[in-house]
Amino acid sequence: MGNKLESNVDSHSKKLLNEHQIGILIKNTSMNRDEIINWYKKFLDEYPDGFISKKNFIKIFENLYPEGDASRFAQFAFKAFDQDKNNFITFNEFVATCSFMIRKQSTKDQETERLKLIFRLFDQNGDRRISFDEMNRLLEAIYELNGLDAKSSKHKVNYIFIKYDLNKSKYIEMNELIKILENEELFIIF
Repeated sequence: MGNKLESNVDSHSKKLLNEHQIGILIKNTSMNRDEIINWYKKFLDEYPDGFISKKNFIKIFENLYPEGDASRFAQFAFKAFDQDKNNFITFNEFVATCSFMIRKQSTKDQETERLKLIFRLFDQNGDRRISFDEMNRLLEAIYELNGLDAKSSKHKVNYIFIKYDLNKSKYIEMNELIKILENEELFIIF
């Protein structure tokens, strides 16, 4: 194996996994070199084009959550994974995001990145705060994902805003979301 792992891909993902990228992923994911290379090979086996389309991403979630409707949540998650907003998830985006969700042991920097990812799931318009409607839309998607009645999410969102909107801004900010994630069982998905 040389310094670069190549794939025969189209113009959307004509990227090589080189030593520099491996180093960045090691630093940002707490994965070791061999794990990254193994993930890369599996990623290319599954997605030979070198990226995951939104359609394929939704299929992943539908397979992971067959008891519920995963499509809405998968669309929220896709938006959070697709950091460069090109409508494809590259290997680097995939492994960086997945590592935050699967690694229980993480550095403070990695935990901060995980929280930013979760915040991006909620903050659908990118204004760095979570409105009642944004919270409700994602909560409905989480309920659907788990096969629950999405209509009951509004009650939970009311409760969350009453309890956690500490500065009464009518928005949830990052520090408030952290408290929600620490205390609310529904958010165990994260």
